[in-house]
Amino acid sequence: MSLDGAVFGAPVTVQISAPTLMLERARWQSTGVLRLRYAEVHLAGAVLEYPLSLAAGQAPFLRFWGDAQLREDVLGDRGKRVRVMTLSGVDAAHLTLTDVDLSECRFTGAVHLDQLRLEGRTTFSRPPTGWHRRGPAPLR
Repeated sequence: MSLDGAVFGAPVTVQISAPTLMLERARWQSTGVLRLRYAEVHLAGAVLEYPLSLAAGQAPFLRFWGDAQLREDVLGDRGKRVRVMTLSGVDAAHLTLTDVDLSECRFTGAVHLDQLRLEGRTTFSRPPTGWHRRGPAPLR
């Protein structure tokens, strides 16, 4: 699903089950909540003027009128986890991430990462293993 360049001028709550969610250069001019399942999220160049919460949905979403779950079998056997792939060029001061996988996320050019809020279970990449050099002596 592509919402590249979308402008959200009013408060919005979005629930999406999709393999990929493109939000590059999207602009939030008001608060927003993204509840996602299965998705690889691309937020490169997004502008967050107000708080944005991106959270992994634990249970399948209900239809608008709330009487049944939406079908997710078309997504196959993909893991239900939400993976943030890029935050490049994002001002993360207003961003909250909940229960997401950041193991492959690119943070190049992102600012205010010290104000990024991480809640729930966040997965990071493993540190490199083996021998490394710091000065003349090798370190493990």
